[in-house]
Amino acid sequence: MNVYQAEILTSEKLGQLYHLLIIKQPDIALTAKPGQFVYLKGGKGLDPLLPRPLSIHQLNQKEGTIQLLFQLKGKGTIGFSKMKTGDLLTVLGPLGNGFSLADEGQNIVIIGGGIGVAPLLYLAEKLQERHFKPIIILGFRDKENIVAYESFSQLGCQLIVATEDGSFGRRGRVTGVLEEIISSEKIDVIYACGPQPMLKAVQKVAEKWEVENCQLSLEARMGCGLGACMACVCGVRLEDGQFGYRRVCSEGPVFNSREVLFDE
Repeated sequence: MNVYQAEILTSEKLGQLYHLLIIKQPDIALTAKPGQFVYLKGGKGLDPLLPRPLSIHQLNQKEGTIQLLFQLKGKGTIGFSKMKTGDLLTVLGPLGNGFSLADEGQNIVIIGGGIGVAPLLYLAEKLQERHFKPIIILGFRDKENIVAYESFSQLGCQLIVATEDGSFGRRGRVTGVLEEIISSEKIDVIYACGPQPMLKAVQKVAEKWEVENCQLSLEARMGCGLGACMACVCGVRLEDGQFGYRRVCSEGPVFNSREVLFDE
């Protein structure tokens, strides 16, 4: 993990809620793993004071580029969206513990909700490199909020999209689709990223159907990004059964679903 300067190559608004940055940073592109993230700061001022954590959406090691897909939410992300091609960003990374890739021959489901789809494209690509064909389930509020659909479609995997209002794809929530799939065929590994209620529902489905390798990527407010400030801790079940805490930035953001204790 190091601090780098990165040049913005592309800055593109995607609908009303999302934005895509493509940056040039060969060192991070060479070493980053699926599920890891970067800490990003733009401009020279102190507002906002803290960098922002952004998931790695996709990368190209040969070209040294990284794609960052994020939701426009707050000063930091809105500020990034206003930066132009050629502007420089300060980037810290790659950070965190990402997804553990499945073993040969295992059946896989990837499930994402809203902006939680961001780290899952790179994961799916890496699994394809290992000759897996994961089932991908993406969920959104409605048709207008769908993002990254074309990128996932190009993978050639079975792709199921669900919208809560039925305006695109299946009507309902992704966890309903997950339960249908898992009740009809053996699933060995689940990867999930999305809002906490969705992750909590995925956790329950994995427990019900005894899927031991269910990996959840959590979101948390972060301070330092290195695990020193303890601003991003989440409750976990320790190996001895006792309650404890883990730092999402350094010990996560990916945890096994059996560890995580969600707030009621």
